[in-house]
Amino acid sequence: MSGKTPEGFNDNDLVALKSRYEHVLTKHIELVFKEGVTDRQQGKASAKPKLPASIKTLRGTIDSWIPPQHASAIYKAGFESVDASDIDRTRIASYLDDSTELLFSRTDIALRQAFSEKLLPQEPGGCRPLLEELPDLSETVADGDNDDHRLILSRITES
Repeated sequence: MSGKTPEGFNDNDLVALKSRYEHVLTKHIELVFKEGVTDRQQGKASAKPKLPASIKTLRGTIDSWIPPQHASAIYKAGFESVDASDIDRTRIASYLDDSTELLFSRTDIALRQAFSEKLLPQEPGGCRPLLEELPDLSETVADGDNDDHRLILSRITES
């Protein structure tokens, strides 16, 4: 799926394979990214991602290969995303999306969603809790003195 039709290969057959290859390429990118995340979480040093990767599909396992420079950029994005600041996250999203967009364009497959949107958390530590998820503080104090809890609740509401 290098974007060039192999010699002796029918173009119509290639079109039929593209949707299957899109799935394989997507899974390969996700696998390399996750490998970087896992290595960082386990305290390992940054490494080169494994190539080729074995991608499981409904019809069996496929050995998938992507150019090492793109695999390294995707792995690095996963590795660095674990404890990245907002500024770093923007930079990471940029080179993650650059690599994945190039892979998709070279295979002549439309990219439906940026991988940074799927793979990178939007805020470190997740989003602040919704008010509905907070405990009801008015019922937690037995002596009826809820002024401190109301102050805390009002500060949460204001932020």
